[in-house]
Amino acid sequence: MQEIIYKIDNWTITKIIGGFVGVLTILGTIFSKWLLTKLTQAGQHNYDKRLEDLRGQINRNNGILSSIIQNYFSSSQKLLDKKIEVYDLLWSSILKIRDELPSGISLLYQISSDDELNKSTAFNYFNDNPKLGPQLKTYKIEKDVMPIVENERTLVPYRPFLSDNSYKLYSTYYSLIGRMTFQFIQNYSNSKIYNWKKDDHLIGILAVTLTEKEIEHIKSLKVGAFTVLTELLEYKILQDIKNNLSMGETSESTIEHIRDIEKMLNAMTK
Repeated sequence: MQEIIYKIDNWTITKIIGGFVGVLTILGTIFSKWLLTKLTQAGQHNYDKRLEDLRGQINRNNGILSSIIQNYFSSSQKLLDKKIEVYDLLWSSILKIRDELPSGISLLYQISSDDELNKSTAFNYFNDNPKLGPQLKTYKIEKDVMPIVENERTLVPYRPFLSDNSYKLYSTYYSLIGRMTFQFIQNYSNSKIYNWKKDDHLIGILAVTLTEKEIEHIKSLKVGAFTVLTELLEYKILQDIKNNLSMGETSESTIEHIRDIEKMLNAMTK
């Protein structure tokens, strides 16, 4: 045995060690690849699991977001439908209030000039008129004013769906028609013709929604001022309805609109 050992030279030992190291290297490489594969598979599994969890979370969030958006648009559409219904009711109420104004009173202020209305003989002039007089005598506060008041109450339950400006315009309009009717009947029963331009309370009502310039311009009209006034308020109400329902708003100024009405009235009286 010793002889065999002695016969092994350094080169042989080196080859033996080298071979052993080579085997270890090969085994190490194989083990490293195996370990890397296992680690990669484990990492891929964890990554896939995390990715799947993330996808699930995204899908859940998308579902929640989609539900929120659908509910929002559904609620918005319902609100818009309700607003359309209420504003349709508002305009119908305006038309009804306009029709509640006694036709004789409306005609008197439409065709009469300020000079005719301010004459001391104005009452006798209209009262003795064979066509207008008998009609003016029939008007009563209970019969002709109360329907205007009752009509206003129909819109009160829907006020939450109206803008503040919409309700102010509406209140101004029915207050104008109501006061005009009431004051005319009351003054006429005392043998007087009501001059609305000198009624500070009525002017105060108009100042809620009309500018001072608009009021002064209307008061300066000698004929048909009351007709222009009601037309202007109706015009403003229509523009407000369009604005609240996002239907667009005209750029025409109210003063220009008043002048257009003046031209129409002047053409009718010529």
